[in-house]
Amino acid sequence: MPTDSLKELSDRTQEEHNYYNKKLFTLRSSRRLMKSQATILAQLVNAERFEDHALQTRESLVKSWTTAGMGRAISDFFNRIDTDLNNVRHEGRLAQKMVDSIYQRYNPPDSTNPLKPAPLAIGSQLKALETLRGQAEKFKMEFSTLFSEQTVVVNRFFNTLVAEARRLYLEISEECQRWPQDALLPLLQDSLQQKQSLEHQIRRLRDLSATARDALMQKRKLEGMLEEIQRQMQIAATINRRIRRPAPQLLKQRVINLPGVAR
Repeated sequence: MPTDSLKELSDRTQEEHNYYNKKLFTLRSSRRLMKSQATILAQLVNAERFEDHALQTRESLVKSWTTAGMGRAISDFFNRIDTDLNNVRHEGRLAQKMVDSIYQRYNPPDSTNPLKPAPLAIGSQLKALETLRGQAEKFKMEFSTLFSEQTVVVNRFFNTLVAEARRLYLEISEECQRWPQDALLPLLQDSLQQKQSLEHQIRRLRDLSATARDALMQKRKLEGMLEEIQRQMQIAATINRRIRRPAPQLLKQRVINLPGVAR
């Protein structure tokens, strides 16, 4: 490959490398923003908040002397859970819009296979909690037919419905902490792979350029040697002609004296 073509290709590859290097820098800044979003989401749903909800519910159930009061305590428990989850949905949508915008800026306009962000995956837990609330409504309706002590009813509620609600709530909490950290990983990995690939290409082009320069230097060296040999051959030919030319005295001795010819 000609040296000029190698230089042009090297310059273009270096430009692409700089482009992906800038992308990585921008993505790392965006990821710091997502970490802030993770902190916000973690404040909305976490183990401490759930235990506060559970403690308030237990105190309300123990203090209630009527089935209506106990029913309100159970409804309040799920209302507090719903409030947390509604806040998570709102913040999650804002975070998703930010992630979508980052992906749109990253993907080329003419890309046939654009990278897509993974959504905040809490849909199954939200659906399960909604089902659990329906079960709690049935549980309240059974109060009038239960002949157990209040403590037994409270323990049954906590060992079944609250325990399952806790499991689902903490799964949502874990997802809210994980997702903002991982949402931009495909972009970071893609940029890093592109950057490393271009770095490898730059090294190869530099090696080729060095080889081309060495070849050019070797060619010029050989051309110089050839010129020197030709010059030496010309000198040798001149010397050879001079050596083979007869000396003047030898030319005189070759004069023939004819008989009868006066000098």
